[in-house]
Amino acid sequence: MKGEKAPVEADTGVDPLVMRTNVLYCLDCGKCTGTCPVTAVKPGFSPRRLVEMTLMAKPEEIATNNYIWDCLTCGKCSNYCPTDVRFSDYIKGLRARALEQGGFSVMNHGGITYSIARAMAKGDLKQKRLEWVGGAKVTVAEKGDVLLFTGCMVYFDLIFEPLHIDGAMTVLGNAVSIMNRAGIVPAVMADEVCCGHDELWSGEEGTFAKLMEKNIQAIKRTGAKKIVTVCPECASTIKKYYKEMGGLEIEVVHISQFIDDLLKGGKIKLRLAKGKVTFQDPCRLAQHMEEVDAPRNVIAAVNPGGLVEMRDSKELASCCGTALWRNCDSFSEGMRGDRLRQAKETGADLVITACPKCQIHFSCTLSGKCEEKGIDPNLKVKDLVTYVAENME
Repeated sequence: MKGEKAPVEADTGVDPLVMRTNVLYCLDCGKCTGTCPVTAVKPGFSPRRLVEMTLMAKPEEIATNNYIWDCLTCGKCSNYCPTDVRFSDYIKGLRARALEQGGFSVMNHGGITYSIARAMAKGDLKQKRLEWVGGAKVTVAEKGDVLLFTGCMVYFDLIFEPLHIDGAMTVLGNAVSIMNRAGIVPAVMADEVCCGHDELWSGEEGTFAKLMEKNIQAIKRTGAKKIVTVCPECASTIKKYYKEMGGLEIEVVHISQFIDDLLKGGKIKLRLAKGKVTFQDPCRLAQHMEEVDAPRNVIAAVNPGGLVEMRDSKELASCCGTALWRNCDSFSEGMRGDRLRQAKETGADLVITACPKCQIHFSCTLSGKCEEKGIDPNLKVKDLVTYVAENME
């Protein structure tokens, strides 16, 4: 990110986690606190204060510090830090240590997503994860230059069925349709497992390592030269951590970047849509991957002049309120409410997302009592892939 500064030298005897995340360079200036979406809704939470608190804490005190689980690890604070304190990575490391000391945090939905990932990490679990394919033109367990990494979206259809989201049957099918229209037949993996994003950022490093190794082996068998994901969490995880921790050297792009390239190359043609729309920047796309242009280019190609930006957008955008399927509470609901009120201010009637979790969380809030919170109940939420597919010639 901005203000790159070399970590503290290894021979100083400083904690390695502290060294690689630059937290000793914290100036206590408060810029992180001023921009943090959690601080805005939860009294007592402050990134700079948490740095000071944990630097002086004993291991057992880290395990019982609930603040380390409140952080969304969205990375927004890093855009403002003048000394490149990598706060999100620091929190990630603290969580791993907290788990070692017996700490824990509340998991949403009974922890089912974590149970699925842990089951995938153990042994050779056989899955039925390709039922969404239907009549889509893909190659399964064969060689292919372009690999479509589907992530855990195939399980979201069942878990979040009451929310009527654009799930695997819709988004993944539409992603393949777009690729097919451009003359691309993507490979998909029958033995793909969760990318491990949530486990990595929750401190479950062992589970993440097992998931990563399984996926790297499966990816190499395909011979793919490029991986396309429909989830920015999958994209950022495979692009950064599979390379750093697993040695995987391969091009990784989010579907918004892939479609943007197809449009620029004239590979697909679109009908023009009408109406005002607004866009929710996913944390892992806008902050972690620093990509804000591709989804906007795609929306502009579908609906020229129709995109109306929310008050906070691009690198200033705030998270949808819940990360890693943990700590979904009144504070996270407050963050979602603020974003949806910002969407209403634009005059748009459609919120376009580029992340499965953003879509799920906004849909959940919109399914409740909206009017008393100043939220427009008529707002619709749609995935970017679906928005494009619906408007292809």
